[in-house]
Amino acid sequence: MSALQEILGAVNYWLDSRGTAHAVADHVTWASRYLRVPDPSPMDEAGHQRIRRAMLDRGFVRVAIDSSRVGIDYVQIRNAQLDWLREQADARNIPVKDDDGNVIYRPGAEESVAAKVVSVLLEENLRIA
Repeated sequence: MSALQEILGAVNYWLDSRGTAHAVADHVTWASRYLRVPDPSPMDEAGHQRIRRAMLDRGFVRVAIDSSRVGIDYVQIRNAQLDWLREQADARNIPVKDDDGNVIYRPGAEESVAAKVVSVLLEENLRIA
């Protein structure tokens, strides 16, 4: 999965494996401090990708919420993280989408049996722990 692009005007978070959201102004800067590594220069795309990958490998979900979606970048989503993401989507009545545009969760979708089956299949495919 490609890196979630920083969205101007978005509310950004790193969501840890316990489902605790850490509000951030910039994903890479916060992650660099968390990992205790130097913040790469804005032009160092490889450095940005290394830091992003290190956070995802530690179980974090990268989140950017704008007016149309809760955008996520992840390796694996845990139940506590999925609960938080669903709460955010429900509160704003917007879907949770991964960086490839796949809908992970849509508010109100679980009302139908078919949607529930799709939700279960998505959870299995997301390797929810």
